[in-house]
Amino acid sequence: MIKVLFFGRVRESLDCAEQAVPFTSGLDLDALQQALIEEGGPSWGDVLTEENMIRAINHEVVDGNPELAEGDEVAFFPPVTGGNGVPHLSVSVQTDDFDVRQLQRDLLAGANAEGAVATFTGYVRAENVARDVYSMELEHYPGMTEKSIRDILEQSCKRWPVMSASVVHRVGKLMPGEQIVWVGISSAHREASFAACEFAMDYLKTRAPFWKRELGPDGATWVEARASDSARAGRW
Repeated sequence: MIKVLFFGRVRESLDCAEQAVPFTSGLDLDALQQALIEEGGPSWGDVLTEENMIRAINHEVVDGNPELAEGDEVAFFPPVTGGNGVPHLSVSVQTDDFDVRQLQRDLLAGANAEGAVATFTGYVRAENVARDVYSMELEHYPGMTEKSIRDILEQSCKRWPVMSASVVHRVGKLMPGEQIVWVGISSAHREASFAACEFAMDYLKTRAPFWKRELGPDGATWVEARASDSARAGRW
């Protein structure tokens, strides 16, 4: 069976929150949608073919017409923010420290549909690879770094029904215990928030042009890229 869910205005218009559709070999998303319309009648066709209708499979927003598998969960829902289907994205690369409580308030400002927020805060460690760290300097490529981070957030929005996403990343000289980075993701459900937040952080570690230089007892050392970070990003 294919589990089909409807949310927001779509659920209200159809007067239906959930349907079960028998799975058949070769069933794709368009065929599933057409089967729902044929069963529900013209009013279902009017709703499900609306402009900007968003479709998701297993908590990931999809484009095109992918083939479905037995047990898939499919969702139909309207744009989740601003009425135009474009989540609110925010990127800041700065030397100043940040207030995580204020950032979360900003993430939620102006929207009341969120059911979950997932955040990550990274700190400077006092030890790295069995080596004391006295301080760390973060260098970045102005302009390209911000664009890279925004691209990462846009990718997360294509994969999951994200309502808003924000990244704040510090640069310059930082001391152990200081905050480095904050990632915040809001969505209607926890699964999407958790996954999009982890995806954004994994890609930040491997795709955004930052370079770390640590000062320790034996002088300054540039931190090399780690295979483990690439492996984590490769999961997606």
